[in-house]
Amino acid sequence: MPNTLLILSIALAASSAYCQTRPTTSPAKAVVAVFDFACKANPALGRDIADRLRTRLARHTDEFTVLDALTMTELTPAGGISPQTTDAQMAALLTGKIAATAAIWGELTVTGNRRSLSVRYFDLPGPAPRRWAKAFDDTTERFAGILTRQVVEAIRSRAEWTPPEYGDEIEPADLGAPLNVNGTFDATAYPAPGWEPLDGAAARWVSEKGRGRVLSINTHLDRNAWLAWRRKVRFGAGDPRTPPKINAAANQYANIGALEGVHVTSNWLPAAAGERYWLTADVKGPTSSGTPPMVFVKGYADMAATADALSELSLHERSLTADAFARMPTDTRKKIIADDARKHPDRYRREVYRWYLACRGQPGQWTHCAAPFPPRGGLPANVKHLRIQVYAYWPLGEYRFDNVHLHRTANRRISNTEALTANRRISN
Repeated sequence: MPNTLLILSIALAASSAYCQTRPTTSPAKAVVAVFDFACKANPALGRDIADRLRTRLARHTDEFTVLDALTMTELTPAGGISPQTTDAQMAALLTGKIAATAAIWGELTVTGNRRSLSVRYFDLPGPAPRRWAKAFDDTTERFAGILTRQVVEAIRSRAEWTPPEYGDEIEPADLGAPLNVNGTFDATAYPAPGWEPLDGAAARWVSEKGRGRVLSINTHLDRNAWLAWRRKVRFGAGDPRTPPKINAAANQYANIGALEGVHVTSNWLPAAAGERYWLTADVKGPTSSGTPPMVFVKGYADMAATADALSELSLHERSLTADAFARMPTDTRKKIIADDARKHPDRYRREVYRWYLACRGQPGQWTHCAAPFPPRGGLPANVKHLRIQVYAYWPLGEYRFDNVHLHRTANRRISNTEALTANRRISN
């Protein structure tokens, strides 16, 4: 690979002095050349930092056009661009060699757990070139993201937007009426309104003093026996009100919680594109370690128009096997699918969105959990239906849920200042 002086001499020969070729007005977007950073400790790390910086700059599509990594790797000489490169040399390189308007180069040094990034920035357009040399350092495991964010903030002269995290937004005092029915689980009708029928073995309704009826999920049951019972319930051969006695398997990994866990799913709810929501739940688990119990919100799109098969339940209802259905003429299959979709549109909905509330708490104690979603922006437009799905699996044991509510709320994003204030209130 040619050295720096050779690249710069070619560029100088191909162009006039930068003061003569500099545009008189700033372009709408800067064309940025990010050279691979020199790094004596690990050259691959310097290339990685440069590539991450290209990616972060490219997110600002209205401000920057970023030259690709392959081009810049070929143009970066071994050891990186010299820090002694003059403005005239860099301007000639940009205009004569790669047709860029701004350049970023420098060196990454590693000292123990400290990564220090020495950066030079040169921006050609305008009445005079904008240039600076700055140093950034970090000692955390997330140094790459932190350093590149600091460099972009220095280039743009303003802070990057920070995505909200759990706890940034305080649960409003009044969220209004929930969208879902019977989130308190207190309705005693069978099946319980608002929720799919429970299997009665791993998932059942129980009474708890001071709370009324709550949802109990036990993941410490023999998986094979439970699956056989679930299948009977699904095809109408078993009554969840009179479930069999299912014990725990001697091998802990043969129990429900060691594999798929237990879901309890709400009825279908309408989705509103672009909206944000709040999900709340009270949860009590067997331990504070391991994977926390979760409450999912899943979004679905209608896929009947592209379906080419029947669900297992639809096959069972029509006394068909999958092989028998597959052997039917194409037109016959399409007519059966269209008829089934009219009768059971929910069977042709496919998951296209997922978010969950992780419910961490102290063992044997009720914990209230709440968070807004989507974390940023609003619900995608292709989501037409929503379902709540209460879920627990590992560690093995009994989990209890109460007051699982989904609320539609204003599509509001808090500022970083509000987030910091909220976090201080929580920590204090």
